[in-house]
Amino acid sequence: DFVMPDFSRPINDLLIAFGLSVPIIWALSKYLPHTALFAVFTSNAASGVESVAAVAAEIESRLGQAGTSTMPLNPGGKAMFGDALCNVVTQGEMIAADTPVKVIGHRGSDLLVIEA
Repeated sequence: DFVMPDFSRPINDLLIAFGLSVPIIWALSKYLPHTALFAVFTSNAASGVESVAAVAAEIESRLGQAGTSTMPLNPGGKAMFGDALCNVVTQGEMIAADTPVKVIGHRGSDLLVIEA
C-alpha cells in the first residue's frame, strides 16, 4: 500500500527559516549601508545621472551640424561629424554612403539627419 509521506516537519522548517530571515534581512538593510565595508562596493553619486546629462548635452550641441555618412543609412547607420563617429537615423529615406548630412534633431540617443 502507498502511504502519503509526512511533510509537516519540512514545512515547519521552511516556515521557521522564512520567519527568521525576514527580521535578519530587515536588520541588514537598515544597518549595512552605513558600514565602511558596504561603502567600498557602492558609488556616492546617483547612478548614470552624469552620463545621461552629458549625452543629452552632446546631442543638443550637434543640432544643425553637417557631416558625412560613413555607410548607407537604411534608415539607420553611422555618420562622421568632425572627428566624432555618431549613430544616426533618417526620417525613413535611404541615404548613400559618403553623402553630406545635417542634424535636425534626435531620436533617443541617435541623431536625426537629413541629406544636406
